[in-house]
Amino acid sequence: MGFKILGKGDAAMTADTQPKSKPIAPQLIAKRRFKVPEGMKGGDLKTWRKKKRREVRAEVGEGSYRDDLVVFVEKGDDKKKGKSKFGSIKEAVEKEKKEKLEEKERGTTEKKKQKEREREDAIPQSEKDLYVGMDCEMVGVGTAGKKSVLARVTITDWDGGVLLDTHVKVKERVTDFRTYVSGVRARDVKEGVTFAQAQRMILDRIEGRVVVGHGLKNDFKAIMMDHPKHMIRDTARYAPYMRRAGKNGGKLKPRKLKDLVKEYLGIEGFQEGAHDSKDDADGAMKLYRRARRGWEKEMEGKKGKKGKKGKGKEEEDDDDVEVDDDDMDDLE
Repeated sequence: MGFKILGKGDAAMTADTQPKSKPIAPQLIAKRRFKVPEGMKGGDLKTWRKKKRREVRAEVGEGSYRDDLVVFVEKGDDKKKGKSKFGSIKEAVEKEKKEKLEEKERGTTEKKKQKEREREDAIPQSEKDLYVGMDCEMVGVGTAGKKSVLARVTITDWDGGVLLDTHVKVKERVTDFRTYVSGVRARDVKEGVTFAQAQRMILDRIEGRVVVGHGLKNDFKAIMMDHPKHMIRDTARYAPYMRRAGKNGGKLKPRKLKDLVKEYLGIEGFQEGAHDSKDDADGAMKLYRRARRGWEKEMEGKKGKKGKKGKGKEEEDDDDVEVDDDDMDDLE
């Protein structure tokens, strides 16, 4: 067996004909991550990094190597890398739970509102016609305008429709129009109906009906009329709409209509500036409608108690809620 001695031409030809490996596209090469040994610093760290780069260069080939293919992870960086946009997985889970709970509460609230609408739709119109909302605006007469007299009265129906809205003439000299609260001006009382006319108009609309309002004691005092107590629904004297004040819980105190409307009806901006008796009457009616089922059950319970105690006890036992006159005067 002989050996062939290659010449220069043959050697060159052999080198040219040998197959070359093609460089790998950089975007197809996965990055190599190396965790820096704990405590390694300075020159040792620099040498270690160079070694790892050489290893990766040898692995992927010179033509495919880039410095950004090698990633060095310091202690704690791996935790940061795993953080989500919420800060951590735990925070993300908590956020998701909170969102689901809020969604459930919204669904529950909507179902509750739907049931309330269905119950109200089931109330016959003839029954709704038995309820009216009433609100009065007063002006001040006498020394410093401390004495209140009727200047405007509004009566609305179940749905807020206006049954009566009129200003009333004032015989005495008005010393405080209380315009910032009442909205009443001098020209309003000059152009109004007489007090006697107002009384007849009011009686025509409330006789035989349940009157709903806020601080109705003040209103009936202003119109100088009485109404059967079992046919009055005063949102200022309804215990669930009142607050406790004083030691050990204290007595129940009435709350302002503005606060009740905001809290229970979710209406913002109510009674901003001068009051409008139409809005006040309708606001009280909406509060009554919201609490109607429980309120009427409570009224039925009171009737049962009074029946057992016998006649002559109605005036004495009518109000379980104790309210000072000063508290009722501060409802505007």
